[in-house]
Amino acid sequence: MKKILLTIFIIFLFQNCSSDTDPIDLPETVKLRETVVVEVTKVVEKEKIIYIDFTKMPIPWTTTPTPTIAPAWTPTPTPTPTPVTWEFYLSGILVTPTPSPPSTWTPTPTPKPMPTWTPTPTPTPLPPGDLGYEKTSITTSANLTDIGQIITIGIPMNKSPIVDHDQDNDLTDGITTNDDNQFKILSVNHIKNSNSEITIISLVPTGESVIKVVFWTTRK
Repeated sequence: MKKILLTIFIIFLFQNCSSDTDPIDLPETVKLRETVVVEVTKVVEKEKIIYIDFTKMPIPWTTTPTPTIAPAWTPTPTPTPTPVTWEFYLSGILVTPTPSPPSTWTPTPTPKPMPTWTPTPTPTPLPPGDLGYEKTSITTSANLTDIGQIITIGIPMNKSPIVDHDQDNDLTDGITTNDDNQFKILSVNHIKNSNSEITIISLVPTGESVIKVVFWTTRK
């Protein structure tokens, strides 16, 4: 192939060269190896014979750098909260049941007691001649050592006061003892906002003795 191209090129030079001093312009891709002058027998003129090295000159070439692919960044996915109505079944079995809202507790108010109404009792009228008095008694003991010894007996609050049951303005005539021959009632004393007291006298010194006093008081 090189020989064919060289022959064609030489023929081309013979046809176009008019002087042996004419310049020859070669492409940049053709490398000039050697220039010689030859005698051509059939031609009077001298022609230039050029040996051409058709080895292509290297063309300056800058390689395009291969772009470096940056590693792709995958953001961390944000977990999506499970919807309240979400259910997951595996082989027909409920795996994740639907969460139920927490139960709310409402305290039961303490019931207030209803006010009770107590009617005012109607007083029962006393029978004719009944003053609302009742007879009661008290028992005590005393050490009688002297003739005419005076003893004061206190009446409890629940049995006070001593009343005049026969309305004769004499409290002492409604009081008796277990031995009226031995004991005599001298007086009855009402202490304001307190109990009553009975004063008696012993006629015979009988030593340690039991004294029972019977009297009238208001019906409780």
